[in-house]
Amino acid sequence: MTRHWARLAHGIVVGLIGLGLALPLTASSLAVGKPPYPGYWSLADLAATGLDLREPEDGTYTIAGVSLPPSDQEAYVAVWLHYLIEVDPSSGPGEVLLWDERAGGSATLVRLRWYPGQPSGHLEWDTLDVFRGLRRGVVLAPLFEVTVHNLVPVDWLASGDVPLVLRVERRGAVRLRRLAVLPDSGVEIARRGPPRLDLVVAVPRRPIEAEQEISISVLGHNPGREPLWDVVMRLRSAPCTMIVSEQGEKRWPQVRRAVAATFRLRVTTAGRCPVTLEWGARGSGDVLSLTIGSQPR
Repeated sequence: MTRHWARLAHGIVVGLIGLGLALPLTASSLAVGKPPYPGYWSLADLAATGLDLREPEDGTYTIAGVSLPPSDQEAYVAVWLHYLIEVDPSSGPGEVLLWDERAGGSATLVRLRWYPGQPSGHLEWDTLDVFRGLRRGVVLAPLFEVTVHNLVPVDWLASGDVPLVLRVERRGAVRLRRLAVLPDSGVEIARRGPPRLDLVVAVPRRPIEAEQEISISVLGHNPGREPLWDVVMRLRSAPCTMIVSEQGEKRWPQVRRAVAATFRLRVTTAGRCPVTLEWGARGSGDVLSLTIGSQPR
């Protein structure tokens, strides 16, 4: 289980460090039997009907064939999987792992834990993606439905006719009564990548005197195709500065395009002074190192 989470988390971290630029593919490179323009390609477009497995065992199950010849126009590729999962309520406790795989790369992972009991037991689940970060929940029944959506990693994008498959792995005594990948699942091609915040920061470069108050202005732009949720921007002070009361953190429940913030600091020591600006949201974040008073006298 740990290696699957590690592989998925590594792919997400690489995407975040590269601000999404490590994952572009070409808009004309998804071969689905018709012109593969940017848009959403369901399993029907991929000449597949989905999966509907009864009492599946551990193993690998083909979802659809996806052919990715190389091309020269940049786009982003994401996979959507709409699951319907039913645990056998008479089975014992255990864990189920579900993940997609193409050419050795995996973009999504769903982890379920089944706890039998009266009257019907309950399920705990979690998943992780670059759009919404970590999601988890509890279902007070053996039947569960969830959609997972994530950018694919670089190895997933291997050219050629390679099947997209579902991997199933169980731990403990849990048994599955039904496992379906519904027909509205598919592959998305988009010109714009995942949400992120590109920052432009205005920092005083002139020499700063001790006990002087200064302002740091920040403009953030989200170039992604979806909003950022639960955004926090925070300025971390250094020994040479003191943040003016309640001026060190800004919050926004949603950022669709742009935000602006101003932070007030009191410099306690003259000369160059390093500070740290950090931001975070569901599934993404970054840290910037800044220097106040970096220009010589």
